[in-house]
Amino acid sequence: MYEKIKIRKTISDHKIIKTEFFNCNGDILKDEDFQNDILKLVTVYNYENNIILEERFNEEGKLVWRNEEIFDEVGNKIKEYNGLGEKLQKSFYLYDENKRLSSITILDSDERTIRTMIYEYVNGNEYEKHFNSTGVLESFTITKYNEKSQRVRIIHFENPTFNSLNNYQSENFQEYFKLMDVFNYDIKGKKKDIQLSIHFLKYDIVYEYDKFGNEKLCEESKFHEDFGKTHLTILRANYNEYNENNLLVKNSSFEIHTGWDEQDETHYEYSFNENGDIINKTTDTGFKKIIEKFEYNEHGKLVYHIENHNNSEFTKERFYDDYGNKILEIEKYDYEDEEKEENTTKYEIEYYK
Repeated sequence: MYEKIKIRKTISDHKIIKTEFFNCNGDILKDEDFQNDILKLVTVYNYENNIILEERFNEEGKLVWRNEEIFDEVGNKIKEYNGLGEKLQKSFYLYDENKRLSSITILDSDERTIRTMIYEYVNGNEYEKHFNSTGVLESFTITKYNEKSQRVRIIHFENPTFNSLNNYQSENFQEYFKLMDVFNYDIKGKKKDIQLSIHFLKYDIVYEYDKFGNEKLCEESKFHEDFGKTHLTILRANYNEYNENNLLVKNSSFEIHTGWDEQDETHYEYSFNENGDIINKTTDTGFKKIIEKFEYNEHGKLVYHIENHNNSEFTKERFYDDYGNKILEIEKYDYEDEEKEENTTKYEIEYYK
């Protein structure tokens, strides 16, 4: 059986747009990008001694970009070299005793520090600090997790580029000002005198999950000032509902903008075959309806999938081989008062024996 891809060609409108070459482990070795059947860019990959090397060459065969990643014996990245010449950047990664990332330092081609990121872990939560080239803290992110290691809250601060006349240090914002105290210290722990402001707070996101572990709630709050009143308000939210089969059946979202709001609600319906595979799916947003159909071979592998948008205004068909790899995609556009259009993309695949 030929299961592992050796070569894959992507052909659109009878022209090759990409050719990819893989080793027997599934790692990409080379990809070639074409424009009007003319080779424009070649990317070559090499995997050796815990090093991944990626090099790009233009149509003249000249090296135009290079990225080298070096890993330790457990697979953690420890060094990275990105770019060429004066644009070369060097990144160095350090880890704590628990193999968790503790810092990233980025240098330029002259070994000058561009940026430093510090990571700390307290009570299962992650604290990320970004310092600029002079050691001044520019941003600070706290990510809190539950007992299942799911993120439940992200609070992100940035040092603003302006000085606010109002810092709003009211009881409503005590938690944030306590956290923002880190901006009073540089990368060496030296105390600095910074006028803290609630404007440092860029967003506060909370998450909730259902019994399957699916995200059912994501609410993003921001500081808001309205006619002299200050408060946090939910400016963006996303809500998901899942059924007992662990399938998404409803999504609701909204965003608040200056002068206008946006609110969407999407419903999903499914039908199944005797093996429990989805054979029909309907997505209804109120202004767009997408009907999808799925077909499988005798081994339960997906061989055909079609999307039909708004009663054939747009359709997309996908055909797969016996190993689940896409071999043909056809897009058809039939919008009112517009000329019909059809795009076909083929994937020619050669497998390892």
